[in-house]
Amino acid sequence: MGVLPLVGLALFHLPTWMSPGGTPAALASSITLLGMLGLAAAVALIRRSGGAEVAALAVGAVNVIAALIALAADLEGAVLGLVISATIVATTLPLVLTRYRHPAPLSRP
Repeated sequence: MGVLPLVGLALFHLPTWMSPGGTPAALASSITLLGMLGLAAAVALIRRSGGAEVAALAVGAVNVIAALIALAADLEGAVLGLVISATIVATTLPLVLTRYRHPAPLSRP
């Protein structure tokens, strides 16, 4: 279950809003929003809400892309963000694939 990495993502991102440092305000707000979405996805997974796995996978995938951009820009925390995001994707992708896989209908001659 991908709850712990999502909570880790939220805890990793939420302080950006409180002390953005040299981060532009729009970027700091976006990072914080991604953390809040991760927390919401974690709560949805705990409550077993419909579509929670897809939400968690989407948060993880967006954060993987953001972490790769941050890694290319040599920003602080990029490696940790990439590890957390990859863990989210690795734990939620199998859930999504098993839940939403529909077998092809059998053709009858």
